[in-house]
Parts: sequence; structure tokens; C-alpha cells
Amino acid sequence: MPIRGANGERAIFSVTSDVTEQAWTTQRVVCLRDLQMIGHLVHDRAIRVAGFSLALPKSPLSGREVQCLEAIRYPIGRKQGNYQIW
Repeated sequence: MPIRGANGERAIFSVTSDVTEQAWTTQRVVCLRDLQMIGHLVHDRAIRVAGFSLALPKSPLSGREVQCLEAIRYPIGRKQGNYQIW
């Protein structure tokens, strides 16, 4: 699977298995999200170890971004009323 880093660097993360093709197809669907996360973590660590990591300036979240994250974190059910995101 292709990996793209925060600074535009690119990599390919490959996973192999010795199980049958049918078993791997099933297992791959189950593990795809975990494999993507592992690929990004391995890529990030390799970039840091190689010394290519650049410290990116961190900007604070906008009010809209904070509001969206709060709406996801604290969902309000239909019976409790509408939640408006501005």
C-alpha cells in the first residue's frame, strides 16, 4: 500500500503471508485498517531514524475544527435535539 508522509515523502508498505489466496483475501479485509496504521507508523519511525524528519509548525485548531471534533466526541442523539455546526 502506498504511504505518503507529512512532508510529501512517499513509500510503499508491503505485507506478505504464506496462507492461501482465499484466506489472505479474507484476512486482508479484516486487517486493512491496522495494516495502514502500521505502515504509517513504520514510515514515520524510519524517517525519524534516518534524520529526515522536519519539525512542522503546529497551528492551533480553528473554532470550526474544534466544534466538529466535539460533535464527533460527544454525539447527541435524535431525541435530544439537533446539533448545529456553524
